[in-house]
Amino acid sequence: MTIGFQSYIIENHSDKFANIFKELQTKENKDRHLFLDRFSVEHYIFAKIILEQKNKKYLEAYDALFSKLITKEELPELVIFLNINFNTFKKRIFERGRKEEIENW
Repeated sequence: MTIGFQSYIIENHSDKFANIFKELQTKENKDRHLFLDRFSVEHYIFAKIILEQKNKKYLEAYDALFSKLITKEELPELVIFLNINFNTFKKRIFERGRKEEIENW
């Protein structure tokens, strides 16, 4: 995977978050909590694992991009990590029936 792909992922995440947050502000309970299944730090971890295998300049460039694109509001106050065994994970992926996940398994 390239820095271009990693940049696309973080830009896409940031745009989606902004849209979700904007929509939340129109709701009656706008001061409540926002629950998401993906967050920017997760994308950073994946990108770091990939980009550490490349020349150092790629991770440095991604770090600079990440620090400019991701706002403080996008960082979670709380993260819940769910840990399951591999067989349960695989079973649930296929039970969910999402075409993209099954085709890319």
